[in-house]
Amino acid sequence: GVGAGSSGSDYPGAGRSQSVMTEEIITVDVSELEPPLPLQAITERLRDLRRDQKLKVIHRMFPCVLPELAEKMRMKYQVLVQTEERVEVLIEHQEA
Repeated sequence: GVGAGSSGSDYPGAGRSQSVMTEEIITVDVSELEPPLPLQAITERLRDLRRDQKLKVIHRMFPCVLPELAEKMRMKYQVLVQTEERVEVLIEHQEA
């Protein structure tokens, strides 16, 4: 009857298994950039995006070229937040 209360193996994060296929979200905030830098930043990151990653773009307004860009790069996107001065879009690979 040993109490398993203070065994010391209880370090933070011990209970969270890393074997689960978790998707990584990369956030890029282009809201402070002057055009055409936001588009360049988004394009570069999409080019490097792995299948298990998603790109979250934060911008002042919805990038009007995004639908075209996403299609060209075989990505899909969803708008998470859209207000007067802030937009957040999540971009990921289309399922093959």
